Amino acid sequence: MTCSILEKNTNQFRTFIAECNQSFRALEALQIPTVAAVRGAAFGGAFELALACDFIIVAEDAVFRCIEASVGSAPVAGAVQRLAERIGRSRAARYTILCEPMSGVTAGQLGIAASVVPAAEVEAVALKFAQGLSTGPTRSYAAIRTLLKAWSGGGVPSADAVILDVTMALHSSEDARRGRTARAEAIKQGIEPPKVAFTGR
Repeated sequence: MTCSILEKNTNQFRTFIAECNQSFRALEALQIPTVAAVRGAAFGGAFELALACDFIIVAEDAVFRCIEASVGSAPVAGAVQRLAERIGRSRAARYTILCEPMSGVTAGQLGIAASVVPAAEVEAVALKFAQGLSTGPTRSYAAIRTLLKAWSGGGVPSADAVILDVTMALHSSEDARRGRTARAEAIKQGIEPPKVAFTGR
């Protein structure tokens, strides 16, 4: 039998939140880009889950909101720090302290959402976006995500410290050879290079 958040004692609530945070960090630790599709209201933890993803495809009329301070609590699953990382400290303070609602359009303008579309198109656009990523240079994506995580943890010096270890294996990969060859040929012909079929090798 499960109990609601209001029925949980401090230890139960702490365990629940620790598990939420562990899940969100596991999502961020994946070696593939992640995409969230959001329609309707994404309040509290739903907003925090979306923020743990690399890309958010959102409906124009969707509403994000950190509601915790309005009920005497505080965001406990990453909204404060993940918003600050995406939009800066002062804007993060505005949306987490004042609990202002944020429309999908505003999320796009602030750079939180990768794409803002009509509500009826959210799932289709998100699926097409994810399918495009799935045929891309997956090893490059993993390296870039690793560098972004290093930057998030310690800024430019942290990313600089791991950049060679993270990226050098890509240099001799089949994907990189195929991509560089296609680009060189396109430059010779004065055209935009065709889309490369990457294999993850």
